[in-house]
Order: sequence, then C-alpha cells, then structure tokens
Amino acid sequence: MICAATMSAFRKSRRPFEIFGGLVTLLVFFASMNSSADEPNVLSEPTPQWTFGDGATLAPILSYDLIRTNFSGEHGRLANAEKGTFNHVGLYVSKPGTYEISIYYSLLNRQWRDAFVKMQTSAYTSYDFGSLRLGEGKIPLDFEKNTSSTQTSFIEYSTASQAVFESYRIGVQWSWHREHALIDAGYYGDNLEGSNPGHTWALHGAWVPINLPGDVLHLGLARSVEYPEGRTDESGVAGPATASFKAAPSVMLEDVSLESSGTLENVKSIQRTSLEGLWIDGPVSCQAEYLGARTAFSTSNPNYDIHGRYAFASWVLTGESRRYDDGVVQNVIPEHASGAVELVLRYSSVNLNDWPVPGGWERDWTAGVNWYYGRHLRLQANYTRTQADRRHLFLDPATFEMRLELFM
Repeated sequence: MICAATMSAFRKSRRPFEIFGGLVTLLVFFASMNSSADEPNVLSEPTPQWTFGDGATLAPILSYDLIRTNFSGEHGRLANAEKGTFNHVGLYVSKPGTYEISIYYSLLNRQWRDAFVKMQTSAYTSYDFGSLRLGEGKIPLDFEKNTSSTQTSFIEYSTASQAVFESYRIGVQWSWHREHALIDAGYYGDNLEGSNPGHTWALHGAWVPINLPGDVLHLGLARSVEYPEGRTDESGVAGPATASFKAAPSVMLEDVSLESSGTLENVKSIQRTSLEGLWIDGPVSCQAEYLGARTAFSTSNPNYDIHGRYAFASWVLTGESRRYDDGVVQNVIPEHASGAVELVLRYSSVNLNDWPVPGGWERDWTAGVNWYYGRHLRLQANYTRTQADRRHLFLDPATFEMRLELFM
C-alpha cells in the first residue's frame, strides 16, 4: 500500500521536461563540431585508458544519469521525480589473459557495486581451469540483472527481476566460459554494507549453440540457495533472519512499491530459480526469462512461493545488432555518424500473493526507444502501462520516463 507519509518524502520536480531536449542538442552539437559524416568524434572513441609496462591497462568507470519520471492516472498517489547525478564512479584494471580488477560505487543507489579481482587460471597453471573471482559482485542468477544498467535496453529492470534478484554479495566464484557453453558456480556471504548477513550457494549454466556477431542463441538456467541470518543489535542479541520481496514503479522511487511481501521473519532459506533465453538475428532480438523464489521458515509457517517472468523484443532500425560477449548482452555500437536507433517492447509480470502473504501482483507493458550516439552517449524514452493489485487496492498508473546517460 502506498502511504501518504511515504509519498510526502518525494517533492514534485518543477524543472521543465524540455531539459532533456536542450542537453541532447548541446551534446550532439559539441560532439559534431570537429567531425564530418565519415570521421569519428569524441563520443565515438573507445574509453581512454593508461597502459603499464607489463601490458596491463587502467580505465575509469564513470557514468552520469539524468532521469525524469512522470506518472499519470493515479490522482497524485505517485509523485513525479527528476534526478541528475554522477552514478557509477570507479576504475577497471586488466591484463588480457591474466587478471581483471573492477571497483566502482553507485552514487545513485549509495551502494558499492563491483569490487573484485578476477584471475584467469591459465596464467598461473599449466591448464585452463577457467577463472576465479574474489570480492563483491553479482550472483549469477537473473540474466537481465546480470546485464549492467548501462547496457540494458530499458530504463527499468522488469518487475520480476526487481522482486527475485538477490543483488551483490562478497564471495568466491568460479567460471568456465567457452564459445558454446558457460558454467558459473560460487559461494557468497554478506555485502560490503553489511546489510545482508548470511550465505548463498549458486550455480548457473548456459548452452550457446550459435555464437556469432549478430547471430546468437543462448539458453540457460540457474539455481541458488540463500541462508539468511539475523542481525545482532548493540547489546549482542541476535534477531530473527528476515527477507523481503518487492518491486518499485521507478528507480527514482526506492521506498515506494506497488507490491511487497513485507518483512518475512524466521526465514530458514530462500531457493531461487531462473530459466533464460536470448535470440539475436541481425537487428532483431528477443529475450525472455522465468524467475521464481521459494522461502522456507524455521517455524511451522508454510513455504512462501513467488513467480515472475518477462519477455521483450528489440529492433534496431539503423541495422546494427545488440552485442553478446562472455554470456551477457551489451549496447549497440552505431555504425553511422547520426547514431543508432532501437525500438523495444516488453511484457513483464510478478505475483507475490501466496497464502498467508498478500504481497500483490503486477503486470506491465513497456514500449521504448533508444538512441545511441557513439560509444558513450545514450538517450532512452520508455512508456509503461501498469496494472497492480495489493490487498484489494487496484492501481493502473501510466509512466513516462526519459534517461540521458553519459558513460565510459
């Protein structure tokens, strides 16, 4: 339920929506000043990097997000929002075939994201046993969420991914990635903020029978088991292990949800499952995923089961393809001086109702257009129609979002 007290925390922005048009115009004008139709410009160049004597390179991780969210049809229950901020700030160090170090912080979410070192065993042993990742990163369950937010086709992740994904954890992960097969397995603990005590086991596998530029078929599944632990207060008393599942209508409204399980106490374990598929055929692609979670309790309470799914299609009007590398999807890189244009359409749903928890259900249709200019500028526009019901409170908001993103 959306409470008035919660919504009062969000001030309606008075800045005009035309700020996006003005910024895009200035950026394109600046980028085009010293380039003709056949010449590269500053936004088309690869990310700047520094090379060391041993062949290792260091590159910055930096992104700026300007997001505007407008709601309609809910009589003021959902407040419009606008935020412009540097989002990801960090660095990436790599030596091809040997190691990678990725460290960055999200200023938008006020949380550490990647903070790990990844080593290729072939550089240290006589046989290639794959790679080992030590530190904080994403758990390899949820194909959509394991795609970086700077590489996604939509501004918002699907409601299914929002509800089920476990997020970032500190741990050790072994990966064996080949041209036509992928395996990831790991053991994880808390995160760097210390807000998720407990441990998790995870296993992910995928078969990629077709893996060519612009021609990909990826089929995968994943399973994880999380064992949450209660937090210990200042007096040393341990509280019950808890869990919560929810989805927000916008990345701008972190404390508002249309459906939520509330806080579940005395949690023994959470079993998550995903089935994923991706097909890319030149400028056309389709992606779909099923996500589910079963929560077991240390008391006599029955298991709590939730389910979600999404499917979306993409068409790059200018002829380029979505890229696929190392098991994840990446942005379109324009082949024309005027950039690349992508049309996307997604259906997603999630059901958090399972007796005796009235978590609610939600269904969304999202249509969007993405404009990629060079390698470092992206403008996105999404229109979403939502139907949601929780505790017999039915909502059907329409959401229009725009996002201007600069990244390297």
